[in-house]
Amino acid sequence: MTFIYDEIAARIVSFLDRARLSLVAPEFRRSTRALGDAIERILVDNFEQISAGLVDSVKSDYGRRAMQDVSFAVDQDNYAVDIKTHRTATEFNMPNITSVKRLLDFYRSEMNHFVVVMVKHNLENGEIAIEDMRVTPIEWLTWECLRIANLGWGQIQIRKASLIEVNREQTRATWLRRFVEELRSYYDKEERKIPQRLSYVENFAKDALGALPIPKSTENSRDLA
Repeated sequence: MTFIYDEIAARIVSFLDRARLSLVAPEFRRSTRALGDAIERILVDNFEQISAGLVDSVKSDYGRRAMQDVSFAVDQDNYAVDIKTHRTATEFNMPNITSVKRLLDFYRSEMNHFVVVMVKHNLENGEIAIEDMRVTPIEWLTWECLRIANLGWGQIQIRKASLIEVNREQTRATWLRRFVEELRSYYDKEERKIPQRLSYVENFAKDALGALPIPKSTENSRDLA
């Protein structure tokens, strides 16, 4: 698959170079997010053309809440693709990749692969310039550039979009073992925060309401009534 990842990356760069004039409308120049969204949309809409001859099939009709923007199949394997963009002129950029729960469920099958497309770009004299392009399965991303962010079950997040580390020798099993270690550490820290947070809520109730919160037994009996 390494060849396919590299070839898709090269084709995306070539495609965006040809499409750059349509991506520099005035509203895109003013808004980093608008330009990033435009790049993502044009890649999704044209991914079948971009990957022609490399993959067996492409699907792109996913909603905004899906873990992938587009997907493709090669033989019996399924590749979910998440497209991220980073405007290099900006400093703070910590993009979310996917939720912990979704990846845990998705990676139960060895035939499923989660692929990150990262387009690093900038505007030069009113024209878009592609400064770096990565097409990589998530298990090639080192944990030095990833973290678990606090959202729901947890969200896998890139620490800093300008600093992405790829290790093509890193196996899926090695990455997943580190993933489990990171999750155990993350959940342990979250669990230790709960007593302090509950105490804070109870102190607020006492100060603001003049009483402690309603006991759980009272709440439960009321719910059952």
